[in-house]
Amino acid sequence: MNRSKELTEYLYRISEAKLQLMVTLLEATQEQQQALEEENLEVLDQAIGKKNKIIEKIDVLDKEFAEKYQDLKEALGIEDLSKVEEEPVEGFKDLKEKIQEIMATANKVNQMDQENMKKMKKDMEKVQSKIKNARTGKKAMGSYNKKYKQSESIFIDKKK
Repeated sequence: MNRSKELTEYLYRISEAKLQLMVTLLEATQEQQQALEEENLEVLDQAIGKKNKIIEKIDVLDKEFAEKYQDLKEALGIEDLSKVEEEPVEGFKDLKEKIQEIMATANKVNQMDQENMKKMKKDMEKVQSKIKNARTGKKAMGSYNKKYKQSESIFIDKKK
């Protein structure tokens, strides 16, 4: 088997693994969205933790993919594989399709993350407003509850 075909197959396997992780990431993002809607902080925290672990795994695959992708470009003598229309090596077309699936899933995750960030920002503004109102109320109550110093009357009644 020639080097280009081996690299293409290896990149395809990495891409399959990444796609599976991306689908799992999408599911975790959906969990996060549901937790935000239900205002369930425990589930939200779990979903964010799950997403972070998945992203760490994806980062490892991306690093490996980038190295082997560069090797494949050099082996084929091509600058940009995304612009290649023909199939320079067997399995190349399948690899491009798998990468497109990954990109589509990544776009869905990104879109949901943006919606989730808007929701979290809106929720944070509500919380900050409630805290501000609570502080204002606390100050107001504090001024009502102050004890006045006992002082002698300023007015002295002098009867003649």
